[in-house]
Amino acid sequence: MNETGLYIKKINVALERGRNRALKKYALTAPQMDTLIYLASHETRDNTLSGLADFFGVKHTSVIHVLNVLGQKELIYREEPAEGEKRKPIFLTEKGRAIVKDEKKGMEWVEGVMFDGITQEERRMLDDCLRRIYGNIVRGILTKEE
Repeated sequence: MNETGLYIKKINVALERGRNRALKKYALTAPQMDTLIYLASHETRDNTLSGLADFFGVKHTSVIHVLNVLGQKELIYREEPAEGEKRKPIFLTEKGRAIVKDEKKGMEWVEGVMFDGITQEERRMLDDCLRRIYGNIVRGILTKEE
């Protein structure tokens, strides 16, 4: 693994460990919170199992597990599909919205720590490079296995 890939991996592991530690107060994991945050910022009937799997770039089974846990904790609910539709839209409960709102300061703090000493221009460039790298991987590697 080259140094860039190694640092991306190390950053991901460190962030997830830190976030999991901070989220213990809600009995949530980072992927569960990411799902809540996504649902909070995209409250439409288009929020479905397939849509979440596509957005996060994971398999349906991973999303099913996260949704089951969030449902058991009464943080989300699934509506019955509209007539002629097969997919059940997913929404936050009030309890789920409250957790996302409460955790907003924590997320801002983590972002502040992560980007300390990095200018807005550097951050924009980093985002652009990472987006392009991800696109390259999806096009050049992930689509080959299907």
